[in-house]
Amino acid sequence: MDEISLEVYPEICCDLCNDVIHNHIDCPVCNQKYAPTESYFDLTYDDELTCSNCKTVFERVSENWYYDCKVKIKLTIP
Repeated sequence: MDEISLEVYPEICCDLCNDVIHNHIDCPVCNQKYAPTESYFDLTYDDELTCSNCKTVFERVSENWYYDCKVKIKLTIP
């Protein structure tokens, strides 16, 4: 499968700690903007991300989730 761009939005706890507490995406499979994911932490060291709506698993192929993110679809549940 080809690489696709994925917009990932980190949800920050507060201005004091600046920790990521949840991540959202613009899912290219179910086409939901700001779709929730199953990731409740900073994605820096993770290679996969799952859309909570359609359960599609995305595998990161770029260096970073949060900037110019490129992924491949690893698994799609029909």
